[in-house]
Amino acid sequence: SVDFVGSREDRASYPTVDSQSFDIDHEGTGGATTNSILEVVNAKVNSENAPQVVLLGIGGNDLTEGQSVDATINNINEIIDYLQQQNNDVVILLEQIAPGLSSFMTDELQATFLAFNEQILTVAADQTDLNANVLVVDMSEGWSDDYMADDVHYNAIGAKVVADRYFDTLEAYFEW
Repeated sequence: SVDFVGSREDRASYPTVDSQSFDIDHEGTGGATTNSILEVVNAKVNSENAPQVVLLGIGGNDLTEGQSVDATINNINEIIDYLQQQNNDVVILLEQIAPGLSSFMTDELQATFLAFNEQILTVAADQTDLNANVLVVDMSEGWSDDYMADDVHYNAIGAKVVADRYFDTLEAYFEW
């Protein structure tokens, strides 16, 4: 049994799976930076409504807007710290983010994404303890321009790749 939580609703039409409807609740925020996500988490999550599993795919907006890798990683650590304070058993799936469209990714931006994704491994290792787990989901490996709708957003094919990678990580963790 899964219950998505959040103050937003996805009103798209989805097919049922095993006679189950898609749960439309979420807290996904397009175009957000790690700083704005930190504000949302602080304002909306408390120990009474803290999620058990969090899918955290963030950092790309910060990096494409010129924020440093260190500042972005610091914000991610603060987000994770707060989530763990609200639920010390939380499982966080943290993305190594996919690159943008090849024609969009300058050499400097590629180097920035690579440095960021390397630090995500350190964040996960440092933030995992006996109770709370931070699992890395690698979206960058084997990423293709065929998955892109524009310079930085994935299309339906890319969305399926992202969903599969999250699912595979969850399945391995929970051993369903």
